[in-house]
Amino acid sequence: MKPKEYIQKISKKFSDDDLKVSNEEINGINTIVGYKTEFRWSWFATKLHIFGMVGTIDKITKQDIDKFSKACIEHGERNMKGMRGMQQGAVSFAVLASDNVQQDAIDWVKEPSPKHFALMEFPVIYDLKEDKLYYCEKTPMWGAIYFKFFRNFVKMYFR
Repeated sequence: MKPKEYIQKISKKFSDDDLKVSNEEINGINTIVGYKTEFRWSWFATKLHIFGMVGTIDKITKQDIDKFSKACIEHGERNMKGMRGMQQGAVSFAVLASDNVQQDAIDWVKEPSPKHFALMEFPVIYDLKEDKLYYCEKTPMWGAIYFKFFRNFVKMYFR
């Protein structure tokens, strides 16, 4: 699949499910952003601001996905409505796609992300050449109640 086709596919999925879609530049990368909020009692009555951010680059290294993920969570923090904490938080799915993915990047996204107060990073790599998603399949203690939802979100929107 070509990078442009992947972005169009994700944008359509976001639109079809009524996510607010915008085009932003994040960390110097043209990025499609899908946004919605979701409330669940099973999350201890928490409202979660959900940002799916997808960009394509020529080659993905650990540094690339790390910097993009940090920039995405900062974007999510700036753009969430309401006060962080107090039964509200945000997650950013920072997705980079390429047909040239380095092993250090794959290894990095398979591990739990850095922790923040009421903010969660969930970096994802989509290998266009292999048609394969890479992300953390572990469930860490911090934020464990959300991780089944996170993995399902990744499979639903970014595959």
